[in-house]
Amino acid sequence: MHRLNYLSVLHHHHLCISIFSILRCFIFCLFFFLYFIPVLVYWS
Repeated sequence: MHRLNYLSVLHHHHLCISIFSILRCFIFCLFFFLYFIPVLVYWS
């Protein structure tokens, strides 16, 4: 019952989910660049 209510709240706050998804993607890209830039610096 509590879980169903939680899912319902998530469904109603779709904008918040999309913002969270974008934020997660941004963090992933940030970590990717932080890993990749030293590699480029090393090979250049």
